Amino acid sequence: MQKRQEQSETPYVLLLGSSLSLTLAVRRAFAGTEDWEAFWKAMQPTSPTERKVLLKKPLDALGLEPGYQAMAWLAEAGYFNLIFTLNVDDAIDDMVRPLPADQSVLLVYDGTNTAQIVETLSRATPRIKVIKLRGDINAQTLPLTATGQFEFPANLERSVSEWLKRDTILVGDIPYDTDVQRCIRRSTGALWCILPDEPGTNSFVIRAKRSRPSGEIVTGAEAEFNAFFTALRDAEQWEQVHRYQRVLDQGVWDEAEHDRALHELQSFYRTNEMWDEAIEAAHARVELAGVLASEQRMPSGHIATHEMDGFQRSRSLDLAGLYVEWARADAGGGRWQEAVDHLEEALEIYRELGEWSSEEATQSILAETYEGWARSRESMPKRTERAETVRAYRNAIRVYERLRDRDKLAALWHRLAQVHLQERRKRRDFGALRCLKESLDYQFDGDDTPRAPVDEIVANLQALFEIRARCRYWVSAVEALLKKAKILLWAERYPQAIRAAEMAVELCLDIDKPRLLLDSQVALARAYEAAGTLEDLENALAAYQQALDLAMELRTRSKIGTLRESIDSVSERIANLEGQDKANLGDKDAATS
Repeated sequence: MQKRQEQSETPYVLLLGSSLSLTLAVRRAFAGTEDWEAFWKAMQPTSPTERKVLLKKPLDALGLEPGYQAMAWLAEAGYFNLIFTLNVDDAIDDMVRPLPADQSVLLVYDGTNTAQIVETLSRATPRIKVIKLRGDINAQTLPLTATGQFEFPANLERSVSEWLKRDTILVGDIPYDTDVQRCIRRSTGALWCILPDEPGTNSFVIRAKRSRPSGEIVTGAEAEFNAFFTALRDAEQWEQVHRYQRVLDQGVWDEAEHDRALHELQSFYRTNEMWDEAIEAAHARVELAGVLASEQRMPSGHIATHEMDGFQRSRSLDLAGLYVEWARADAGGGRWQEAVDHLEEALEIYRELGEWSSEEATQSILAETYEGWARSRESMPKRTERAETVRAYRNAIRVYERLRDRDKLAALWHRLAQVHLQERRKRRDFGALRCLKESLDYQFDGDDTPRAPVDEIVANLQALFEIRARCRYWVSAVEALLKKAKILLWAERYPQAIRAAEMAVELCLDIDKPRLLLDSQVALARAYEAAGTLEDLENALAAYQQALDLAMELRTRSKIGTLRESIDSVSERIANLEGQDKANLGDKDAATS
C-alpha cells in the first residue's frame, strides 16, 4: 500500500462484507432467528426508530470502533479512495463524519438513487467515496425486493463490477450477498480476502479466488476487523515516521519540508501518547520558528514582522497545549507529580506569551489535578500518604485562591478538616478547627448572607461545635450553636433552629456565662417567634421575659428597650390569635345550634 501511494497508483478498493455487523447474534437479537432472509423480512416493515432500539445493544457489543477509526486514518492518508459496505449500521457514518467535507462523500443506496451513485463513482472528486449498498437502518425503507432479496439494477451492477475488477480487499464474508458476488468477476485484479474463520471448501471466497488468483486469503486473529485495520494503520504510520525522520536527518535545507515533518511527527507521537517524543518535536518547531523569525522568513517565504510574531506564537501555543494534554494523560494514570510539572511548563509558556485566558484555564486544570491527587490518597492509612493528601489539598486551595473560586475553597477547606479529624494525634482538632473556620468564611458573602447550600453550612457549624466542645472551648462552642440557629432561622427551619438555641442556653447555664446566656435566650425567643404558632409565641414570650430579666440584672441598657418592644409585639400577636380562636369557636357553636 505504501509503494502504491508513493508511485501514485490507484489505491485498493475496499469491500466490507455483511458478516462484520450482521452476525448470528445480531440477527437472532432482532428477528429471533439466524436465518438470513427471515432477518431482512423482519427488518423491512419496521420504522427507523424500532430498528435502532432493537439493534443498538447487539451492535454496540461488537466493539468495531477501533477498526473504523483506523480505517478513517487510512482513508484520509490516501490508502483507500473507495469503500463499499454491505452493513446498515451507523459505524461507518461515524467514521466518515470527521473526514474533510470537501474530500469525502457518503452515499446510501435506497433503490431510487442509482443514477446518483453511478455518476459519483465515475467522478474523480471527492476523493474518498463511501457507498452503503444495503441502505441504512435510519432510512424509512430498505432497498429490498418483494421477496426480501437485494438485487442491483443493471447499471449499478455494471458500475460496481467495474470497480471490483480492480485490486480489491474484501474484509468479512459475503455468504448470502448474491448480487455482490456476481460483481466479483474474473479479472487480473488482485483479490485479498480478510476472514477470521477459515472458509469452507465450497464457499464463495474459495470459488472467487480460483478466478482471481492474485492476492491471498488471510485468516486467524490477525484477520479480525479491529486487529487488521489497526495493524495496517500502525504499520503505515511507522513507515511515515521513518520517512519524516529521514527528512529531519538531512538538516534544514528546506524549511517548509522540515516544518511539515516535525508537525507530522508531533501529531503521530501525540496520537500514540508518546509524549516525550511529541514534546521534542514541538520544541524543535518552536526553535525553527525562532530561527526564521530572526531572519524575517517563514517556511513559505518572506513575511511581515507582525505575521512572523504570530507564526512563532502559534508554535509556542501548540507546545503549551501539548503539555496540558500530557498532564491530563498523567493525571488519568495517577502520575500526579508529573501532571503538575507539565502544567507548570504550560503555565510558564502562557505567561511569557501574555495568554491570560489560557493561563487561567490551565490554573483551573492544575487545581483540579491537585484535588484529584488529594482524593486518590485520602483513604490510605499511612502517615506519609496522609501528609501527601494534606499537601495536595493545600496546593489546590492555593491555586483556587488565585482563581478566587469561593465555592471550591469552601468545599476544599471542609474536606481538609475531615482529613485532620482522621489523624491519630492530640492536636488533630486544632487543624480541623482552622479548616472549618476557613470553610465557613468562604460560605458567606461580605454581608453575612449564605452563598453555600444551607446543609453544608449547618454541617460545618455542627462539626465546629463538636470540636470546640471536645476541646472545652465552651464560649466558642456556644457561638457556633448560635450561628447555626441563625442560619436555620434564615432557612425557615424553625424546629432545628429552636433546638440549636436551646442547646446554647443549656450550655451557658452549665458554664455560668450570663452575657452569652442573654444572647442565647434572645436567639431562642426569635426562633420561637418566627415559628408563629400560638404555642410557639407563648414560648417566645417566656424566653423574651427571661432575657429581659437577665438584661436588667446585667444592666445591659442597649438590649432592655429592644426586648420590651419584642415582648409587646409578641403579646399583641398572642392576643390577636386568641381572639381569632374565640371568634372561630363562637361561629362553630352558632352553627351547631
